[in-house]
Amino acid sequence: MAVAASPDGRTLAIDLQGSIWTLPATGGAARRVTDEYNDARQPTWSADGRTIAFQGFRDGGFHIWAVGADGQHCA
Repeated sequence: MAVAASPDGRTLAIDLQGSIWTLPATGGAARRVTDEYNDARQPTWSADGRTIAFQGFRDGGFHIWAVGADGQHCA
């Protein structure tokens, strides 16, 4: 399990059970931002806090992926 704090310190990104989750740093409900098929690990935030990069096992190997902090796909 890995945890990364957002640049403003308000939100944590956690890898747990193969998905990336976000939750308020002060506590509260967690929200899954990746699907259950990524085997997502090692989240890290972009400098502006809008994107979370992570490694995920898809298509037969580990690659770097990114998702919006709100769970939306990145452009």
